[in-house]
Amino acid sequence: RRVGTFPRHSVGVFGRPNHAMSLADLGHICANAGRLMLDAVLPPLCLGCGEIVGAPGALCAACWQGFAFIAPPQCACCGDPFAEHLGDDALCATCLARPPKFRRARAALAYDTQSRRLVLPFKHGDRTAVARACGGWMARAGAELLAEADLIAPVPLHWRRLLTRRYNQALLLAQAAARAIPEGTAPGEFGPPGFRVSSRNDTMAGIYCSEQYI
Repeated sequence: RRVGTFPRHSVGVFGRPNHAMSLADLGHICANAGRLMLDAVLPPLCLGCGEIVGAPGALCAACWQGFAFIAPPQCACCGDPFAEHLGDDALCATCLARPPKFRRARAALAYDTQSRRLVLPFKHGDRTAVARACGGWMARAGAELLAEADLIAPVPLHWRRLLTRRYNQALLLAQAAARAIPEGTAPGEFGPPGFRVSSRNDTMAGIYCSEQYI
């Protein structure tokens, strides 16, 4: 009897045998199953008010509306928001009067009563889960800066504070921001691929230094 054939360009269930499953597929299935089980026992809560939300590290609709996210128009240097668009290179009065030492800076949120409910517990109360959300907001707010960056470097924490706090919040934010950057656009290491560590150290020696003792 005749056996039917399928065109070479056909896709669907005939793309590969049903029994074929990669380790990546199996990993995704296990991760999703574990996530569902965990959510059933410990549902994700809003970072702001503690209400149940759809995903970990998220805000409910009410809290989202209460946060003052910073977006353009803003100062081209410090990122302070403007009431209206004054031009892409416009500077605020503070930067005009006393130009900062840095070229550009961006912030995700205005520091007010609402944002303090996230910042202070994260910094002093072991609420490290906040880093995931804040890092994503930082990556979005500083997208233009990160697109030109070579490296994401957290501010070091004094060893005494690290001993009492047990974690460096700047490091957690830097890691979360790096993970939030689209693949292929994240800042990489200095030097072309294949450089040895010693070669990188020799190349970067003396390039970065502080003008004042810190």
